[in-house]
Amino acid sequence: MKVIDCAAKLNERMIENLKQAGIGAVGRYLGDAGSWKSMGPSEAESILKAGLSIFSIWETAPTERAYFSARQGMRDAEAACRYARSIGQPQGTPIYFTVDYNAGTGDLEAIMAYFRAVKDAEKGYSAGVYGSFRVVEALGRTGLADFFFQTYAWSDGNLSAYAHLYQFQNDRPVAGIRVDFDKIIKSGGTWKRAAQPAGAKAVSPLLPKSAGYTVKSGDTLSAIGVRSGLDYRLIKKWNGLTSDTIYPGQKLKLYRPAGSSMNTFPYPGRPLRRGSTGQDVVLVQKAVGARSDGIFGPRTEAAVKAFQLGRALVPDGIVGPRTWNLLF
Repeated sequence: MKVIDCAAKLNERMIENLKQAGIGAVGRYLGDAGSWKSMGPSEAESILKAGLSIFSIWETAPTERAYFSARQGMRDAEAACRYARSIGQPQGTPIYFTVDYNAGTGDLEAIMAYFRAVKDAEKGYSAGVYGSFRVVEALGRTGLADFFFQTYAWSDGNLSAYAHLYQFQNDRPVAGIRVDFDKIIKSGGTWKRAAQPAGAKAVSPLLPKSAGYTVKSGDTLSAIGVRSGLDYRLIKKWNGLTSDTIYPGQKLKLYRPAGSSMNTFPYPGRPLRRGSTGQDVVLVQKAVGARSDGIFGPRTEAAVKAFQLGRALVPDGIVGPRTWNLLF
């Protein structure tokens, strides 16, 4: 079986051409479907429908040491997991976070801090890394990644024993698309659609039965799924939609799968602190008993600190993912 990764958005015709060329697995980027290189829910569905497997890649600008920090790792993991859920990626499968440059030994401390934060923040998925032999070896030895996608670049001909995937050629044509060629070294590094367990229970409401979501201008099913931590296909099913088209003012029902640990209110993707404003702040204020004015001021900060002290958290007054998950 041939394996590739690419930045090109794939339509059904392109996917069929790749299949005819013997491609059995495709690496694609997670992110907003409007991005020039990111895979949206419809593309993921088409790839899986054609019988190909997928490996998910997260990459923004990891091309120098300055990018890597614990703070960036937390941000990337939270965003990547939301996008993975939105395209229906099964829980437990890997997301490959990239180290896309010739990282030296002196860079490894920052890179490991980044991946330590990824493992702490990445809920429901396995932490994967894309990088050179040196990077893969370092993260494998320290246990800071679970899956490994090694590139031949900067690897001096070495192949790590940790590698699940190995990229051996860049920017080659296949079926009219510029791709990188890869090999599967170990199983488990790609994913297909999760099977529905036999006898699975019906869904229970995510919101009160009388409530729902009102579509706003600019909304898409994909974006609503990302914000809610839901697979957009389930939103279509619950609302009897036969296409991806929605319109402003339309009422949608959202449900949570039985047994899910997903928050009623997904983490907004950024810490809330003094000076923050908006609806997310209102949610926090209601949860900690502060005045619900949407302005994160000193009284809200004090209430958050009191909550944190009662939960054995660092009382810094900042609502990061751990505080948020306990609040909601």
